[in-house]
Amino acid sequence: MGNMVLSVASEFIENESEDVKKQDCELKAFYRLTARLKDTFKKLPICLIADSLYACENVLKQCKANNWNYLFRF
Repeated sequence: MGNMVLSVASEFIENESEDVKKQDCELKAFYRLTARLKDTFKKLPICLIADSLYACENVLKQCKANNWNYLFRF
């Protein structure tokens, strides 16, 4: 089990219709996913490992509010 990685949840990036003005994106999906993860796994210690797209103030605030650790790769 040493090198096993499991996905505990997924959030799809989808547009409601063809004629939307603003498309759904990874950051919007991140906020939806974090809400579900926090609700589903209340006591699970989480460490977010992500690329530089997520290294922004709002994501850091979300991690701090959820008491999650993070590691960003630039």
